[in-house]
Amino acid sequence: MRHGRGCLLSVPGCVHAWQEIYERFATKSLAYLFAPTIDYAQGFPASHHLVEIIRKYSDILQKDRELQKKFFTPGQRFPSRRYHLPG
Repeated sequence: MRHGRGCLLSVPGCVHAWQEIYERFATKSLAYLFAPTIDYAQGFPASHHLVEIIRKYSDILQKDRELQKKFFTPGQRFPSRRYHLPG
């Protein structure tokens, strides 16, 4: 799967290797290590450009209930500051 200019790649046993490395060398809890990932999964900050595009097409986005939930704060017509990844 492509991501930006690089390529994300996983191989069989990769998660097991991460677990082994964690058990041997980690000095912080998993909750601490995964906190930024969990926060990001709950929504990401919107760039100025993204907000402008959403504003430009807000009439179209507002017509679809699912898109409305993704891109707008309930009860407001302007874009949310955080966006949820599809899933």
